[in-house]
Amino acid sequence: MNLLLALPLLPLAVLLWLALSRRREALETGWLVALVASLPLAVAVLMAPQEMALPDLLVQGSAALVLDGTARAGLLLFGGGWFVAGLLMTHGGERSPAVMALLVTLSGALTVALGQGGPLVYAGLLALGYGLYGVVASERHDGWQRPGAVLIVFLVVSDLLVFEVLLDRTAHPSGAGLALLAVIALALRGGVPPAHGWLPQLLQVGSAPAAVLLAMVPAGAAWLGGVKIMPSAGAGVAMFCLLVGLIGAAWAAVAGVVQREERATLGYAVAASSALLLVALPAGVAGMLPLPWLVLAVLAACGAQPLLRFLAPGWLHDLAVALLLLAHGLAAGQVAVHAGTALPPGIALLPGLAAVLATFVLTLAVRRVGGPAVSPERSTGLVFTPVALAVAGVGAAWWLAPPGFASAWSAPVAITLGLVAHRLTRERLSAPFGAGDVFEPVESLTGRLVRAVGALCQQQVARIRDACMGALLGLWDGPAWARRMQQLDIRLRSWPATSLMMLAVALGAAYLLAR
Repeated sequence: MNLLLALPLLPLAVLLWLALSRRREALETGWLVALVASLPLAVAVLMAPQEMALPDLLVQGSAALVLDGTARAGLLLFGGGWFVAGLLMTHGGERSPAVMALLVTLSGALTVALGQGGPLVYAGLLALGYGLYGVVASERHDGWQRPGAVLIVFLVVSDLLVFEVLLDRTAHPSGAGLALLAVIALALRGGVPPAHGWLPQLLQVGSAPAAVLLAMVPAGAAWLGGVKIMPSAGAGVAMFCLLVGLIGAAWAAVAGVVQREERATLGYAVAASSALLLVALPAGVAGMLPLPWLVLAVLAACGAQPLLRFLAPGWLHDLAVALLLLAHGLAAGQVAVHAGTALPPGIALLPGLAAVLATFVLTLAVRRVGGPAVSPERSTGLVFTPVALAVAGVGAAWWLAPPGFASAWSAPVAITLGLVAHRLTRERLSAPFGAGDVFEPVESLTGRLVRAVGALCQQQVARIRDACMGALLGLWDGPAWARRMQQLDIRLRSWPATSLMMLAVALGAAYLLAR
């Protein structure tokens, strides 16, 4: 049997075997998830490009399983996320989501990555969305009910919209389709503000495996599936995507600054990154650096953030922070360049602003990570897996098509703004950092400069304000103006003024009668 056909069916086969096995309880561990998730990683790295057409008996219309650049990026993103989640589930301190929900979700993720054709991708989105809801529900935490309900509503609405788009494309194969409905559906599924309300709350109450998955998989499935089901006239909604993306990124940045919890801040970082990817969606997969590899780099950097708390403060923590922020910043800048290909030249710089905001919020989230949760000896290997995945995404994209990093300025600008904002709001947070933090001197110097400039500006503003108020009060003298108005009133009531007014009325009446 062809390996591409067997790959999406493998998690379902393991699920069936697990359900019928007498050793079900003993096998419900993270090792099973890691074992299954290692297979798509191996396929993405080792397997030669293949394409396998599916018979019409399986799915109506044209559909195929294709291993191309988009599929490889999806396999690395989803397989890497599930592999790291499985390793995290092997730790006794982490609550383990239901393995059945994990395997069903992995099946949907593989279908989204490999599938070509609207019905097949739609089936993968269905399995992926409701499998993730099963992962969230299996957490059994008191705080998941309300955001979980919001998530399921967004999933239902998104699925209905995608189904309507596919029906329209079937009825009108040569038409543009309902592109706007497709964009709205993907924005709901990807957590673009204002449809992001479920993400920060679920990240805040969930375990580390669920946090890694929620930070990587929903947005990745939305945009990798979007480039496959988006109608050919996707460029017609480029301005709508730009407007919603910029507003969403700004919304997430403002909300991320006022957060106290690192997981909630991470939720807004994912929302800002998803808004940036929405801006780039109309540009499609073509271009100097294909969009799927950028999705891999951006979301892998977000998904690695929950694992930083497993590292003790020191050079290893600083190295991981630097790699994550640089990978996200450089990839976000290239997403902005990619988005500019579908926009008029005059506004091509606006996606760069969204890239700055996305990396800015992720910088805040990374700097708010608390101390280690387990011993560093047990968790060092876990941290480097997603870090290496994020760096490998940028490196592989560079190797496939050298981008030149035309928007590399967005990375240092965003990281610097994030460090400044974290320094200014640090008094409200409870995330201590130990010795060896190489960012500490930079933040301290930057904080001093900002406070000195702020104090100077406040003094100058107060001086200018007092001068302006004095000038305005000098122009308005109440008693003097009252005396002037009284004198004018007296003159108007005097007989010369009255006589002149009567003469003017009489002349006006004579003129009208003469006409």
